[in-house]
Amino acid sequence: MERPIFYALLSMAFAGVTAVIAKLGMQRISGDAALVVRTSLIFVLVWVNAFALRHTRELELLTRKDLLFLLLSGLTTFLSWLFYYRAVKEGNVSLVATIDKGSVVVAIALRSRSWPTVAVALARTARFSASVLGKPIPSNASVPPPFSPGAPLVPF
Repeated sequence: MERPIFYALLSMAFAGVTAVIAKLGMQRISGDAALVVRTSLIFVLVWVNAFALRHTRELELLTRKDLLFLLLSGLTTFLSWLFYYRAVKEGNVSLVATIDKGSVVVAIALRSRSWPTVAVALARTARFSASVLGKPIPSNASVPPPFSPGAPLVPF
């Protein structure tokens, strides 16, 4: 197995566990307060990792353009986490996590110059996601919906 695929699979597994654990930890606090706790630990762990593996030396290689894009990425990560934690606090973890995975569509759209490619990728992703959730969508479905209105959701 290629290393990026292995890392992606680990990321997927930890992301799923994160949503459930976060919901358990937010019983008496807001999603915003929970985000402070989580992000503080992440901040420390990221720096420990960077120093342990000596990646801090690479920081001098950053150009202004690199730094700009990394800072913008940090801003969008903050916004993503902020709204994700608010949604997890107030909503159904299964539903929130599933909707959050739709970010793959945004990434494909931003990297693709061909909207038909995006439409095909969206259809394939929706079919795969639905099959994982146990509700396969036929391959001839024109617009595969990720949820049926009124369908029961497993509450958390």
